[in-house]
Amino acid sequence: MYTLPLPIIVSISKLTYTSDIDGSISQKSLTSAQDLINAELRPSAALHPSLPPLREPTFSNPVSSALTHLSALSDPTSHKSTAIDLARYNPSTADESGSLSRQLRQAYVNASHLSIRATNLALLETYGRNAWLVSNSTLEDTLRSLEGEVDAAKRELEVIHHERRERQELMMGEMQGLEDKWKETLGRSSEVQVALVKLKNERRELGL
Repeated sequence: MYTLPLPIIVSISKLTYTSDIDGSISQKSLTSAQDLINAELRPSAALHPSLPPLREPTFSNPVSSALTHLSALSDPTSHKSTAIDLARYNPSTADESGSLSRQLRQAYVNASHLSIRATNLALLETYGRNAWLVSNSTLEDTLRSLEGEVDAAKRELEVIHHERRERQELMMGEMQGLEDKWKETLGRSSEVQVALVKLKNERRELGL
């Protein structure tokens, strides 16, 4: 059965309802109708029958390991990374590190390292993006230059190949003439040798 959308039904009811002909609607009827409308409009977690079922997600081994690790924590946000050992930057007592001068030297080295690291990070934050863009621009210029050299080499190779073909075509006639002359000379030499053999045979027959 085809049902009209709710806005159209409401608009039709407004147009067709007249207080002179139709009786007044009770509050109970309005409440019941409103409950039916709210029940139809209430969102449902169930999928529509026409939709295919959801597929189970599959993760790679590193992602699965990370999810398992986070699910095992009571508070994932309180997890601290152990990739950097911060114990070396903590102040130590004289019993742990020995003499006071050694402890001071170690603290000075740590402070210098942290200061240089902070300076590098500040420079990276300030100029890192521009340096990255400049580096990319330089690489693109180098790539274009190398591509230009490759194109020039290809054009030069094509020119050399074309010149070689033209020279071969020009020399083809001369080579053909020399080959014909060589064949003719070879034929005459063969005729002379045959005549010489005949002459020797004739002399032998005459007993000369």
